[in-house]
Amino acid sequence: MTTNEDTATTWNYTVSDVETAVSCSGSVSVTSSNTALLPVANITKSGTAPTCTLSLTPVANQNGTSTVTVSVTDGNGAIVKDQFVFTVTPDNDSPVISNITDQTTAEEWSPTELRRRS
Repeated sequence: MTTNEDTATTWNYTVSDVETAVSCSGSVSVTSSNTALLPVANITKSGTAPTCTLSLTPVANQNGTSTVTVSVTDGNGAIVKDQFVFTVTPDNDSPVISNITDQTTAEEWSPTELRRRS
């Protein structure tokens, strides 16, 4: 899965179990291998089983990859895991410059006057 820097994205998936009920929030856990790019707090789970959604929001102005692991646990304690690579491509951010205040110089001033006189 790929997204641009500073852009959230969603991933849809399904969960089910023939023996017990599973939910998109309580039965599902998620980890990120690169929390500097994608902290777990920036991954939200939603939906109603069997149709679930993960919303992934990368940290602002960061790019790179993270392996996202999704685990589903059923009511009997059985666990299944799946992984995908989450890639954030860099943007060409505009440069930034501070405000430059107006400057005043004396008439007929020359930059050579700043040199130290020996």
